[in-house]
Amino acid sequence: CLLVALWLQVAREHSSAMVDSGSHNFCRKLQDLNPSTISIQSLSKWMLFNYKGAASLVRTWYKEFLNLKPERKLVFLYLANDVMQQSRKKGRDFIIEWQKVLP
Repeated sequence: CLLVALWLQVAREHSSAMVDSGSHNFCRKLQDLNPSTISIQSLSKWMLFNYKGAASLVRTWYKEFLNLKPERKLVFLYLANDVMQQSRKKGRDFIIEWQKVLP
């Protein structure tokens, strides 16, 4: 029983570290995002590939979006649009998550 508890604790810590690392990685990708079609579609495909983390990705996207200068916000909206358009075909995870943060 003690061994199982220790194993669960290690698994939770590892999972938490992976989420933090993934969030940091995604933030870096968002910072590198530019208004080119290739940049937007590339990050959109990466997000769709990581669809299991849709809630976390959208929360991170939103936190970054709130701190942007107005001229940079449009690029983030282009990204959200592309992800939602593409995810319609595969599942509604991202659409549901963005409905929570966008008016």
